[in-house]
Amino acid sequence: MPGQRNANRQGTVRNGQQPQDFLYGHVMPQAPEVEKAVLGALMIEIEYCTRSGSVFTCKISDIVYSQYYGGGYIQAYREDMGEERTFKVSRIQKVNGHSFSRIFWNQIGDNFNRA
Repeated sequence: MPGQRNANRQGTVRNGQQPQDFLYGHVMPQAPEVEKAVLGALMIEIEYCTRSGSVFTCKISDIVYSQYYGGGYIQAYREDMGEERTFKVSRIQKVNGHSFSRIFWNQIGDNFNRA
């Protein structure tokens, strides 16, 4: 059940910043959608581009901001794998089918491969 697996995790980030301040301080059009999912404890479907350029779609729940990596990253339970994973927010290309116009090509390099 969403919200039960990680009820003791906290969603703060480094240096006392609030997660939304960190996300909105950088130009990431997906930030408001991610913020809604975190605050509303929602399950969302994302299309994600890995650092190597592979693209996959998955459903995630129990979403919080990463304490280890900061507000530019989220930790979430990946439903299809049955385990918790970390995602870089700027690499999320779609949330619930909604596409974002800015793609961070410098993060995926020359080996982009849409799987």
